[in-house]
Amino acid sequence: ESGVSCGMSSRNGRPAERLQMLNEASGSLLSTLSAVEQRLGNRDVSKDMPWANPGMKKVVVCLQRKFPEYPSLSEVDKTQGPGDLQVQAKQVCHQLEGMYLALQDSVEFLEEAWELLTEIADDYLTPMFEELPEVSASYLELFCAYVQTILALTQVPDKDMLACFYAYCFQYASGTADVSFNKLAHLLDGTCKDRATALAAVRRNCLEVPEGTKLRRVAVIDYITRLMMGSEAGG
Repeated sequence: ESGVSCGMSSRNGRPAERLQMLNEASGSLLSTLSAVEQRLGNRDVSKDMPWANPGMKKVVVCLQRKFPEYPSLSEVDKTQGPGDLQVQAKQVCHQLEGMYLALQDSVEFLEEAWELLTEIADDYLTPMFEELPEVSASYLELFCAYVQTILALTQVPDKDMLACFYAYCFQYASGTADVSFNKLAHLLDGTCKDRATALAAVRRNCLEVPEGTKLRRVAVIDYITRLMMGSEAGG
């Protein structure tokens, strides 16, 4: 298991407490994602992954063609007949589960972090950050962790195959679909496709102006950055 879970409890409580909880979770999560990246980037390890099996070549092509859609059991089955993948479903799930759960933990963290970052940016005026420097520091720390998590996901090798093979085998092993797959798959195929796409997506999200408020979220980030650097340059 990945050993990281933000938990729904971080959605409750005051902003300062929630900032602390998510910042604490981020360190462990980033370490876990780094470990996944290194593991899948290791040639001796990667050659033993199910998608590296020459017998799975047609399956890989089928999954890649449909991604980020949920793996179609019928379409995959047509490529391999009875196939070894169904027979080995539980074994493959066990092999991939820890890494897959790390990706799922990332989705949960990113959702909770963005919710809190935007809540604070939308609800609090910039003078609050001068009066509460510890909140300013925690806010900036969480924003950095948010961006770092997105960038860390872009660095995971074969992340799409990891998600697809786990979801496919999970359904065979358990008899039920993995309901969390779609959200993860669209994140991996969209925002976290590569570094340039990820940075552009973060900037675009920051520049969005929520209905009912004139405060640009990126202005809060810039303001806090100047504050933490000890400069009021730029207004």
